[in-house]
Amino acid sequence: YEHYLNLDDRKEKGQYYTPHYIVEFILNRVGFTGYYKGGIDSRTLWDPASGSGGFIVEAARRLRVAGINNPSDAKKAIVNNIYATELTAFASFLCELNTVIQILPLVKSLTERKNQKIDVLRIFKEDSLLQAFNHEEIGIKETAYPEVHILDSSKEMKFHILQNKNDFDFVVGNPPYVGESGHKELFRPLQDHPYWKKHYLGKSDYLYYFIILGLNKLKDGGKLAFITTQYWLTADGAKNLRKYILETSKIVEIIDFKGIKLFPEAKRQENIVFILER
Repeated sequence: YEHYLNLDDRKEKGQYYTPHYIVEFILNRVGFTGYYKGGIDSRTLWDPASGSGGFIVEAARRLRVAGINNPSDAKKAIVNNIYATELTAFASFLCELNTVIQILPLVKSLTERKNQKIDVLRIFKEDSLLQAFNHEEIGIKETAYPEVHILDSSKEMKFHILQNKNDFDFVVGNPPYVGESGHKELFRPLQDHPYWKKHYLGKSDYLYYFIILGLNKLKDGGKLAFITTQYWLTADGAKNLRKYILETSKIVEIIDFKGIKLFPEAKRQENIVFILER
């Protein structure tokens, strides 16, 4: 998918799709293997900027493999416990399609016993920063802040579950890297937003807000694992982010890939993988 995207457009939107070995590395580091306590992992996982589904598809694949002898529970774990949101429509469609492909062998196995169908997946074409939380909790009246998403009724119901869910076991992903310089319009909604304005600081990066959102959606003991650029560790514009991290979480590890080009098209970019525990 990413090879069909215009490179300049990808840079403008901060879209650098995650190599599969990094996806595997991150899921391994947080302990999401598909198995848990001797059975299929029933813990919840969310990617708030899923792209075409690298993390979601690999998580679903692991659950499918773990459920080779128990396809019903494996299918249930994928359908009920794996969440994704993605702003770009076609990428979101691919994420859902790729996840369906992972479920098909389970459905085939179940169909041999009785009629089964693929339930609505919890994969949404949405703006995570503006939509993936309960508006009432943060004092936004629906009349003052209209919905911007259009979902069918079954998806709408599942999306409201995501909005009200603050007890994820894992939040993983590769959020967009977009600096405020040259993208003022993108950051203006955050400056005026009832929730984000308290976290906003000039010269920030879009990825900062995904880290805060991810931590906010975890349960106590839950883990956030992202791959990002490393400059937020020391940048002046990330002061509010670092303060929030220290107040709400424990730093489990930071892995610096200094000198290793994980995204060759992203010039002068140094990457880290970090894990935080709520």
